[in-house]
Amino acid sequence: QSQSLNWDSVSEGISRVPLQTGDAPSIGTCHKVLKYQGHYYLLAQIAGGFYHIYIYDEDGALVNQVSFDDSFFAVNLMEIEPESEELVVVGLGRFELRYDLEGNLKAQKKLDYPCAALCHIDAARELVCDGNMDKNSPFSLTLQDNEKPVKHFLQKAKGKQNQYTTWDMFAPNLSAHSIYVMERSNDTIYHYNTQTDEMRPLYHLDFHGDFLTKQDAPENGWTDEEMDEIITRRKYITGTSSFYLVNEKLFFKLSGKREDFCMIDLKTNEVYSIESLPKEVSADAYRPIIGSDGEYLYAFAKDHGKSFLLKIKMKG
Repeated sequence: QSQSLNWDSVSEGISRVPLQTGDAPSIGTCHKVLKYQGHYYLLAQIAGGFYHIYIYDEDGALVNQVSFDDSFFAVNLMEIEPESEELVVVGLGRFELRYDLEGNLKAQKKLDYPCAALCHIDAARELVCDGNMDKNSPFSLTLQDNEKPVKHFLQKAKGKQNQYTTWDMFAPNLSAHSIYVMERSNDTIYHYNTQTDEMRPLYHLDFHGDFLTKQDAPENGWTDEEMDEIITRRKYITGTSSFYLVNEKLFFKLSGKREDFCMIDLKTNEVYSIESLPKEVSADAYRPIIGSDGEYLYAFAKDHGKSFLLKIKMKG
């Protein structure tokens, strides 16, 4: 049974970084933010669905932007590799583009494997999620070593499974040799040990039958009446998002029957429900929290036509 909290009891406050776009197109939806070496990297969409990456300094001044002028080029991944100091982008699950940290294109190629999401481990290894794009693989996750598959994890559900992308299924703490993994339609959180390359279930979340997992989907798909119950009537919890690690606490948001945030204290294993978001954060956003640097959670907000990056300072 989870305990209820509010944001004031788990955070120390919110600061706003005003984002200056200059002549660049204004941000519509922001999917992810990375902080690295004093810069913010925002993956966003503008009017028309075009993807852009905005690079800001810590004061919100625009340093550069990377634009993808093809509206069909859906960016599903943005990461930074510290060893090479490169910004890595994957689009359409297959096309990799590499930029220097200033946003200048260095290389591009088509991947030999589908990639919906990844978590960088070191110069050679990374965990790759195929997002159900590889119909021949019975597993969702693959450990790649120099882009060669070494191990597979997380059995896929049987029957028809829709393809998906996700920006927030990995919550790494590489200094502690840990990566926490949460699929959006899975009620189990896994722990991956980067020293042993082993993955084990860590927490099974009991929502008393309200959580609709990928195993619950019928092999021939849902009927129209069942879809109406799921989407319109919100009969079930349909997934999770905004999965991040801050100060040894895991945060994630529920969608569907429940729309609250959950917090798990890794020190005590206590589970908490955070009923309402800070008033500055849009409650309508499917993914209201878009990043973490281990100390802050990040959100994107607009106020009177101006864009802001919200820094939520979390208590230790």
